[in-house]
Amino acid sequence: MGNVSHVVPSIHPYYRVGNGEVNHTREFTSVCNTPEAHCQTLRAAKSMAFTCINVLTGGDQILKQITAQLKKDLLGL
Repeated sequence: MGNVSHVVPSIHPYYRVGNGEVNHTREFTSVCNTPEAHCQTLRAAKSMAFTCINVLTGGDQILKQITAQLKKDLLGL
C-alpha cells in the first residue's frame, strides 16, 4: 500500500471490530465472527463505497483537489 500511495491517491482505512484486539492475533479472530464486528464491517464498507461514489461523481474539481493534496503531502508543495 505504501508504494502505491506514492503514485496515486490512496486510503488505507482501519476500523475496530472488538475491544481493541490487535489484528492478526487469536484474540482478534475470536471477535471477528460476532454481530458487532459484522455491523462495524458493514459501516466501514458503506463509508468506502460512498467515498468512491463522491470521487466518481464529483467531476474534475474533486480529482484536482485530491491530486493537489497528494502532491502537497509527498513533495511538501
